[in-house]
Amino acid sequence: RRVRDSEWKGKAAGGCRNHATWSNNPQFSVEVQQKSTVFISLSQPDLRLKKGHDDDLYPPLGVFGSKVQDTQYKALSCTPDQIVLQTSFVTSRDISCEFEADKGNKYIIIPCYFQAKVENPFNFTVYSQKDAKVALVTQEMKENFVVGRWNSQNAGGCTNHTTWRRNPMYCLDASHPVKVIISLEQMIEGDDNPFTMGLYVFKSDSAYRVLTPKNPVNKPKFSNVPVLCVD
Repeated sequence: RRVRDSEWKGKAAGGCRNHATWSNNPQFSVEVQQKSTVFISLSQPDLRLKKGHDDDLYPPLGVFGSKVQDTQYKALSCTPDQIVLQTSFVTSRDISCEFEADKGNKYIIIPCYFQAKVENPFNFTVYSQKDAKVALVTQEMKENFVVGRWNSQNAGGCTNHTTWRRNPMYCLDASHPVKVIISLEQMIEGDDNPFTMGLYVFKSDSAYRVLTPKNPVNKPKFSNVPVLCVD
């Protein structure tokens, strides 16, 4: 058994994956030396100890987790093919779940509230059949931030359309090999649903705009989510 105490507070109260801030939540790495069933328990404070509160007031909480290549840094992407567990959000003090962890694989587990900006301490416990390494991941990758916009002049669509070259393009230049995660976030207003979006990464010998959609570095994925990440 491995027990870790942490809290959702300030920036770390990121909410579920419906929110662009989900990666700000506390994240825990899990690694096993042998294939094992991993059982996770998440508990928030007992409201019965607070006068005037009842069980109906527990904020909905849940847990999700993904298989990753590196647990040195906090996860910024969580695509459907990476997800190994995902609970429903329940209005109770505790929630538990389990998943099958394979030898040599690395996992990031993220406990969260359904809503962002809800603050509370919590208790995170991991049980496993075999020895498991569990740690709070604190390192974050360096961030460069650019604001763009699709408008009537540059909303070119995917490469199925001849107008795809009109889309905004950005040049990324690395002086040495480095792991890069690109996050694309839609600025959603009110209760509007996100549009289906994606992104392409091309290798180029110059800083000029790409004109032919040949051999993208990434496998483009399109999804109607608030935030899309590729690495």
